[in-house]
Amino acid sequence: MARLPNLFTTGVASLRRHLLPADRVPPGRRLISSARIPDRVAISRQAALVTGTFGAAALRPAQTTCSFALQPRRTTHSASGFVISDLTDSEYHDISRDTMETLHDNLEVLCEETDLPGFDVEYTSGVMTLCLGSHGTYVVNKQPPNKQIWLSSPTSGPKRFDYDRGSGRWFYHRDSSTLDGLLNTELSAIVGDAVKVL
Repeated sequence: MARLPNLFTTGVASLRRHLLPADRVPPGRRLISSARIPDRVAISRQAALVTGTFGAAALRPAQTTCSFALQPRRTTHSASGFVISDLTDSEYHDISRDTMETLHDNLEVLCEETDLPGFDVEYTSGVMTLCLGSHGTYVVNKQPPNKQIWLSSPTSGPKRFDYDRGSGRWFYHRDSSTLDGLLNTELSAIVGDAVKVL
């Protein structure tokens, strides 16, 4: 087997001389994953043998196997003790519908009580848009395939909330913030008074 020159010292030009057109490389020696190489060219096993700076030769496999499958999400715990509950489709729809309707009703009351210019809330087809004039726009929507509620906040950015059956709250797995806590805190700061929308 011919050794290739060290790529760190001689560069890619040397490697190109060792590349063969795809039709000249035997099928058993072709690399399956060649996404960065033009379609007409494949790398033979010989070309995949590269000596690193530490002198250890590395032979890449003739093909790479990808072993993953889409599976239902398992129940996991967050740092604060919240648990992502496995909800049936009908449970998710009932809980998320109740959450969104409660949020919408409370935001409409807040809209009527607040003198904030540009304050408006709309809710259609599982998507709620809360416009707060110069403070930006919040979007809250249901995500049935993931059984989540997504929030896009002009203050804290996007978050995906899972439901915890034990506490009855929607929480963000990465930082354990809750949908109600986040909205109440951010809207209180914008309105200038303590509010509770969920």
